[in-house]
Amino acid sequence: MHVRVLRPPAKDNDELRRSLSGRVFRVSKVDANDKVHIIVAHDGDAPSTAALPHEEVRPVFSKRWNQALNSMLEFLEALFASFPPLTFRFPATRQKPVIIYTDASCSDEYAGIGAVVIDAENDLRYISAAPIDKALRRALAPNCAAPINCLELLAVLCTMISFRDVIRNRKVLLFVDNTSAISALIHGYTASPYMGPISNAVHFAMALLQCEVHVEYVPSAANPADIPSRSPRGRTQKQEILEAVQVDQPSNQRLFQIPSIGHLQDAQAARTAIANLCSV
Repeated sequence: MHVRVLRPPAKDNDELRRSLSGRVFRVSKVDANDKVHIIVAHDGDAPSTAALPHEEVRPVFSKRWNQALNSMLEFLEALFASFPPLTFRFPATRQKPVIIYTDASCSDEYAGIGAVVIDAENDLRYISAAPIDKALRRALAPNCAAPINCLELLAVLCTMISFRDVIRNRKVLLFVDNTSAISALIHGYTASPYMGPISNAVHFAMALLQCEVHVEYVPSAANPADIPSRSPRGRTQKQEILEAVQVDQPSNQRLFQIPSIGHLQDAQAARTAIANLCSV
């Protein structure tokens, strides 16, 4: 179904906004309760209005300097302050890649992250799982309509930190089943204010570990990391996938290291925290 944006008659609030779902709308008004009212029309239907919480809607662009641009500048300043030298490697025989699957789950009953890591060069296979408690979920994405996107990025970040010795200076094939997380990983940017700090931290880790990461989408039904991301009671339904990649049931083979979320909010603090975690 195609959605088109209508220009409202009021020009005072004539501003393009993007919701956390990625759709672009034109603002009709912002009411006294800080709700953003938008006008939407579907093909063949009369125009309709909707109201979204203000914190879930961000401007698509602005002619003025704003907090989003300031956050991006802080990230770039922190990234390039002491960037590792560019290195070209021309080995006689190229190493086989490290293959990584990551996933996250999020429900009222349970939230967790999981990873399956396969070092094809040394034929080593790992599996990791960690629950995400409610306090961490609130810190990650307060009032966010789609916290699963943040958890998916967190799973990637924790995997890079926890398996830093495996992926350092290696080619990595990373498979993720969440398109919002993939977009942030590929573009190095996300319009979501909740995903932004985690996305920055992932790119800090990539730069510091000097790994060559190629990201691909994997359907959830074929993602072996779906199993360790779920509660222990729900991990048997896809056991055949784990058997196919020759890893055991989730265990303490490699414990996830989860960075302090407070350290990720500021770009300089995030770079320092990730550097410390990746240097061990």
